[in-house]
Amino acid sequence: MATGIVVQTDRLALRPVEPADAPATAALMTPAVAARLLSWPAPMSVAQARRRIDASRAALAAGTGADLAILHDGRLIGWIGAHLVAAPRRLGSIGYWLGAEVHGRGYMAEAAHAALPWLVDRLALAAVEAGVQPHNFASQAILEGLGLQIKARRRLVSPSRGTAEDAIVFAAPAARLTLSPRRAPERRAAAMTPAHRPSRPRPVRAHDNLLTPRGRYMAGPTAIADRGTSHSASNDQELAGGGPVGPHRQ
Repeated sequence: MATGIVVQTDRLALRPVEPADAPATAALMTPAVAARLLSWPAPMSVAQARRRIDASRAALAAGTGADLAILHDGRLIGWIGAHLVAAPRRLGSIGYWLGAEVHGRGYMAEAAHAALPWLVDRLALAAVEAGVQPHNFASQAILEGLGLQIKARRRLVSPSRGTAEDAIVFAAPAARLTLSPRRAPERRAAAMTPAHRPSRPRPVRAHDNLLTPRGRYMAGPTAIADRGTSHSASNDQELAGGGPVGPHRQ
C-alpha cells in the first residue's frame, strides 16, 4: 500500500491517510465540520479517528475504497475519498471535508480536481456519485465543476445525530468528468445570489436507479433518502462538501 504522496497541486499534497493522522483528524472534527457529515462525531476522540483510519487502510488494501489526507505545507487540513457503492457496476461514492479554519480558500475544489482521477483509476470506477445538503451551494458548485449533475433527492439517517436528513444526489459516468485544476468554485459559490445557484433537482425518474438506494458520500451538511424512504448510513456513506469522508466506524 502506498503511503507517500500520490497527488500534488500548486498548494496541496495528497496521500492515503495514515495512523499518524489520527490526532490531527480528531482535532479538526469540530461541531461546525461534523454538522456537514452523517456519521462523524464531534467531539471526536483520537481513538475514534484511529479506527476510521484503520478501516480506510483496510478498504484501500482490499480495493474497495480510498481516503486521501489533504496536506497544506505538510499539515493535515482535511480528507477526500471514494468508496464502492455497487461493485458490479463499479459505482463509487465520493466525499470530502476540510477543517473549518481553511474554508473559503479554494482548497477543496483544487483537491477534488486533482484527487478524482487517482481515485477513479485506483478503484476502477465506471461512475461516481455524491450527496450534498440542499443549502450547501459551495459544495454543489464543486461537484458541478467536476462534471457531476443533479440526479435525485434522497433522505438518509445520520447515526451521529439520530435524524433523517435531506440531500441532493449528484452523479456522472467517470468518462464524463471534467477534471481540470481549479481554485475558484468555493469562493465563487459563496458569493452566488439565489438566481445563480445550482439548479433545483428534478423529480426522481426510473433511470435514476443507476444511483445506489443509499445515497452514499454526500457533499455538504446533510444526508438523503430516496423515494421517501430513510436509510441509515453504512460505514461507507457520508456527505461531501468541504467536510469529511471515509469509513465511518466510530
